[in-house]
Amino acid sequence: MSVDSEILSSSSKNCFLLLGQSNMYGCGTIDREALNTDDRIQVYRDGKWETARQPLQKWDCKIYPEGGGSMGISFARRLLQEFPKAPINLVPCALGGSPIEQWLPGGQCYQNATTIAKEAVCKGELRAILWHQGESNSSEEDNAKKYFFNFKEVVESFRKDLNSENLPFIVGQLGEFMKDNHDFKYSHIVNEALRKACHQFPRMGFVSSEGLIDEDRNDKLHFGMKSLNEYGRRYAEKFVQCYMATVS
Repeated sequence: MSVDSEILSSSSKNCFLLLGQSNMYGCGTIDREALNTDDRIQVYRDGKWETARQPLQKWDCKIYPEGGGSMGISFARRLLQEFPKAPINLVPCALGGSPIEQWLPGGQCYQNATTIAKEAVCKGELRAILWHQGESNSSEEDNAKKYFFNFKEVVESFRKDLNSENLPFIVGQLGEFMKDNHDFKYSHIVNEALRKACHQFPRMGFVSSEGLIDEDRNDKLHFGMKSLNEYGRRYAEKFVQCYMATVS
């Protein structure tokens, strides 16, 4: 990843809104390396900014207590390799199990995310929305076929309500392993919708999940920590490509 001009500010908050369901929320096993912190990476939690650490969002799963690791910090670390003087500020608002209907205007997730984003981004700049959602809409064919039109409304509404018509949307492909999960057998339709949206609508980037696995849970649904770290790096690289296209 290499760019010719500075795209992130070194003097104000560069905010990234993390939206979606469990794979954006984070289900990876938190190891010692994942606990390393960097004061240049901040997270907005409980109404205030603090040094980011895993888990980015509250994790209270009793059957998987060591989970909660997400792609957010590896995304930030990858950006810092290119822009070491630009602080990265994460605003996580994902919710496990949330269908896209909750991310439409009027839905609980949409209302929560827009409210928190406006609070967090005050005196800063919202640089992009990172999106990973669709598993919950992959179990029934009718829901999967409606995904493209619902997602289009999600993108347009967030851009409008956050007053940023040029806001990049970085969109992640659902895990390729889901094709072997009979409970979510229409994931390929959702992935086609996500890819189509990124081709048809401006300022969007599609991030491939090729080669990423679910090594932590092996449930054909959730990425493991190693895969999430790699996924975060891919999101960062796609963000730079997408952002540069908007300013060129």
